[in-house]
Amino acid sequence: MKILYGKDYGFKTKYIKELSDLVSKASGLPIPYNKPVVGNNVFRHESGIHVDAVIEEPLCYEPYLPELVGQKRQLVLGKHSGCRAVRAKLNECELDVTNDELIEIVRQVKKQREEGKYINDQVFKEIVKNTKK
Repeated sequence: MKILYGKDYGFKTKYIKELSDLVSKASGLPIPYNKPVVGNNVFRHESGIHVDAVIEEPLCYEPYLPELVGQKRQLVLGKHSGCRAVRAKLNECELDVTNDELIEIVRQVKKQREEGKYINDQVFKEIVKNTKK
């Protein structure tokens, strides 16, 4: 109602994820990763073109902003990531690199992901550190 019709009935929707996690913990039933609204993968994006669109205009791939339901957008780095996703991650980590370094970081991210390594923040920062040497 809030999104489609602009009717705000005072529900504190930002607590939906937190409430869902509480119910999951109490019941012992896990929340499926792809569960609409509250699943951990609902606002995750990896593919290069997809990420470009989400960065430019989030509502291209998301029906509403994740914060509305207590979620956060996550840009996942992997073999399909491009310069834009890596640049966004660098900005998030407050890291600055040259364009040449950016290209090398993208190449290393793709290579390591293809080798089966998950690119978390620690791995990403290590890639950046090694590239800047």
